[in-house]
Amino acid sequence: MIPRPVLGLLYVFLAAALPTNAAVARKPASYRTDGVRRSSNSSLSNRAPDFDYKTAFPGIHWDIAETTCEPDEFDIIVEATRMANEMINYFEKTDRYDKTPAWHRYFVKDESLYFIHPNGWHGNEFTQSVYLNIRNNIRQAAAFPTTGKRNKAGHQGRRQKVAYSCTAPLPPATPNSCQWDEPGPGQRWTGPSATTSRPAQNNDEGWLIVFCPRFFKDRSLNGLRYLNDITKEPKSESSLPTLRSYEYVIAHEWMHTSLFGFKDFIDDLKADLPAVGNVPATGGVVSVYGDRYCHQFAWENQVSNPRKINIFAGDNADNYAWMYQYHWYARAFGWTSDGSVSKFAANISKAQDDELDSDPLDNIDPVTVTDGWTPPQASSTPINCHGWPEPLFVVELADDIQCAYVGEEYDQFVEDVKTGFKSVGGCDLS
Repeated sequence: MIPRPVLGLLYVFLAAALPTNAAVARKPASYRTDGVRRSSNSSLSNRAPDFDYKTAFPGIHWDIAETTCEPDEFDIIVEATRMANEMINYFEKTDRYDKTPAWHRYFVKDESLYFIHPNGWHGNEFTQSVYLNIRNNIRQAAAFPTTGKRNKAGHQGRRQKVAYSCTAPLPPATPNSCQWDEPGPGQRWTGPSATTSRPAQNNDEGWLIVFCPRFFKDRSLNGLRYLNDITKEPKSESSLPTLRSYEYVIAHEWMHTSLFGFKDFIDDLKADLPAVGNVPATGGVVSVYGDRYCHQFAWENQVSNPRKINIFAGDNADNYAWMYQYHWYARAFGWTSDGSVSKFAANISKAQDDELDSDPLDNIDPVTVTDGWTPPQASSTPINCHGWPEPLFVVELADDIQCAYVGEEYDQFVEDVKTGFKSVGGCDLS
């Protein structure tokens, strides 16, 4: 079998050598080249018949995935993209989502239901800035995949989209951290399920999400399943750490993609975590990844006196991804917890614990949270968010805000605001 990185190089060579109408790479059997699904026996047939994925998701560049993914792999990516978008939008459109159990588990809601708490999200200008950035990040993640962005000439080209691929970017791009060969008998996968690279790491060709072989083939406790398959049967909240979906991984990668309009890059963080509830201290620096550590990270200041929120949670991609997924599960399974109680230690064995933590972060250079580190999300308020009343006395008023759609990298959006906007026909817009 030809390794995938080599296959990618072979494809580029053939594409240059053969006529444009030659069959230089495999096409997903269940899709037409115009992006509309046709009948097949794939797992997607009964899920989204005649689904026009290119029209539905103009923020995604599909062409590379069409030629580098196996047919069944491509079906999984399309369906998981569709449902990841539904999952995020369900959360984003929930009224007062910062009072939900999902928010409380991974970001912690303000203690008071009405009056502003001095150590809460609305307690001071610093925490308010982080809060607004989190709100903006959720807004952009919900909107960009189905909206995208036209450039000034009116086109939606490669650089206006995030591309999908099932092979590593070609040299001299930053080396990919996927494990390309399947593990041997009795061995585990050691690479991530997917990775995201910036344009500068990808030969300046644009944002790229690579789906590693593990995304499709891991059959361990840590393996991925469709969100809709997971929710077919009742599940208790104690099983939460094992409920990792394809959609959750895509949501995680989207939260890294600054093209969506996040003011600052959302990273993968590492931290030394204290004991929280019945979850023991980590006893050293760990990757803040998975339900257990994301919950523990968000709640680490709840064991101090006075209790405080952890503003660093807004800079960790997995806190967002688990929040979206938890919110979906809470509705599907009828969970009644407020999100604050971790049942992880009482219900997951040590062997399962090790296996669940075995999926490494997709960022090759994660940030370690230390004393004195200032999270980027706290640096300033997004200019596209508005509605804050002055002065702020009550939470009900403080939450009366809106964040406008950005649709491009935030710095470029700021420049566009300064220079004015033009219509597709080139006319100045006020």
